[in-house]
Amino acid sequence: MPIVKYIANLKTRVGVDQEKIEARTLREVISKVSEKVPDLVDFDGKTTGLYVILVNDVDYRLLGEEYILGDNDVITILPVIHGG
Repeated sequence: MPIVKYIANLKTRVGVDQEKIEARTLREVISKVSEKVPDLVDFDGKTTGLYVILVNDVDYRLLGEEYILGDNDVITILPVIHGG
């Protein structure tokens, strides 16, 4: 299962700094995480731009939301506005 890492204030909002999420595609991960972080997506289910989403340190937009995840993939979610 891929690991999702939460950075900055997301650790407090979600309650953990990382977790494994059962998902086949990046879109599934985004959907599941949006249940905990509602402002991750808009009403149409598209990402809002309030967060940087990386897959193995690569911007998810380069891979696409239909990217098939492997068991060792790491998805990092970082608020655009965050402290140091």
